[in-house]
Amino acid sequence: MKIKYLIVLVIAMGLFASCDDAFLDRYPHDELSSSSFWKTESDAEMFVTDIYNALPMYNIEDDIMSDNAVHGIKWAEGDVAKGIYDPLDGTFSGKWSGNYSTIRQTNVLFENIDNIEDIDATKKKQIIAQAKFFRAYAHFDLAMVFGDVPMVKTTLGVDETYTIVRDPVNNVVDFITLDLQEAATDLPKSWDSDNYGRITKGAAMALKARVELFFHRYSDAEASAAAVMALDEYELYQGNYAELFYTSFPGDDRKKEMVIETQRKANDKGNWYNTFSAPPGFGWGGINPTQSFVDEFECIDGLSITESVLYDDADPFANRDPRLEVNVLHHGEDFNGLVWGTRPVAEDAPQGIATHGDATATGYYQQKFFDPLDEMNGANAWESGHDWPVLRYAEVLLVYAEARLEQNKIDAATYDAIDEVRDRVSMPLVDRAKYNDQSTLRELVRREWRAEFGMEGRRWLDIRRWDIGMDVLNGYFLGMKYDASTETAFIGENVKVGVERQYKAHNRLWPIPQEQRDLNPNLTQNTGYPQ
Repeated sequence: MKIKYLIVLVIAMGLFASCDDAFLDRYPHDELSSSSFWKTESDAEMFVTDIYNALPMYNIEDDIMSDNAVHGIKWAEGDVAKGIYDPLDGTFSGKWSGNYSTIRQTNVLFENIDNIEDIDATKKKQIIAQAKFFRAYAHFDLAMVFGDVPMVKTTLGVDETYTIVRDPVNNVVDFITLDLQEAATDLPKSWDSDNYGRITKGAAMALKARVELFFHRYSDAEASAAAVMALDEYELYQGNYAELFYTSFPGDDRKKEMVIETQRKANDKGNWYNTFSAPPGFGWGGINPTQSFVDEFECIDGLSITESVLYDDADPFANRDPRLEVNVLHHGEDFNGLVWGTRPVAEDAPQGIATHGDATATGYYQQKFFDPLDEMNGANAWESGHDWPVLRYAEVLLVYAEARLEQNKIDAATYDAIDEVRDRVSMPLVDRAKYNDQSTLRELVRREWRAEFGMEGRRWLDIRRWDIGMDVLNGYFLGMKYDASTETAFIGENVKVGVERQYKAHNRLWPIPQEQRDLNPNLTQNTGYPQ
């Protein structure tokens, strides 16, 4: 039985209330006192369960902030996807206020749980540990895009809210990793079936590994990833790779790969992912993979498309890494009982390029997570029980491999971790003679990250971690090749997509939201933005 994300009664009564536009939630005057709520173990369990709403319903749209995809829903694309980083943009203020709201919730719990006299000691530790995980999760979500951010360890009054300053990012990361280490100490390796989906020891350590890798703490990241691997709680799903991302997943085998997963419940706490992602005629158009993304996948001989004799420019999806077909719905593909056409011709409407307002801009549609048994459009599609993978075991293996190679530990343990990810989709093991040094193996690992986690909304984090934005986020994105004279896909010139992007080096960090700086003059602005 899945854990349900409840908007519990206490929210409606004001316990988690926030006020207007303060950079942190202002102290709610109608907040329930400890005497009226924090009485029972059940109160604490309800409170911490609500904090799970901080996990994303789905974040596939984050891939449009990278070179993986553009938005199929043109009006919803937003400025960041176009390379425009305006401090007034709601994207930045939403990220800021949403995370600080989560942080406030966790601190309210820490400051009130001791008021409960009749609570099991182990249960209390587990509740506190879950809250520490989410305090760390929210601080990380802030630090990775804003850099220096206020580190908030207690609930704040009005005066503190408007005077607090940004803390050095290294100090924030120390705080994050300490919270996660302490959380891992008190969390179980697994929960019973009624609590499946709650944060575990492995989840806390896996997020810690992600944080440490992002901030280039390679030795720590290696150790944290190794600790998750040593738990013997997780393994890669060995069935049909596409099924890993289906709603109708095949039994419990899939769960072994999901370290952190947002749980949804159809027709209760569902999501509208299917309607969002399906092509026009079935849904809203979702996101459209770029040619850069398609070209990243190797051929089945383990060579890139520029190296392999198996690659056919006129039949570019043949003999490719199986993960490409899982990720990309393309012209001529037979999927879900239909042969899809994506050329800019009336015959392929409404899915063809420019044949509908939400039609693909690139000639490709995102396909990952499309379950043939799911309803693409209609009443049920709006309340799908589609769970969302926040952190999979495949990430732990690649964190371990990357952390080791960045320390120049090019050995069997490093290769084996990469091979485990490749082998489960029947791709060749790493050619140890070819990828025998830090530079060449780094190239392969970065390619592996993109192939394994495409359309999962995390590519933009990799771009920031590797600081390659200037290389991959400037200029025009390209779509499939198309020859207008013969109306033939995959030959001719690549379709040029959208506007020319203007990414600058300082865009690696987002601007501090201007509305927050207007409220609190102590918040300095990141370099490169209006001061």
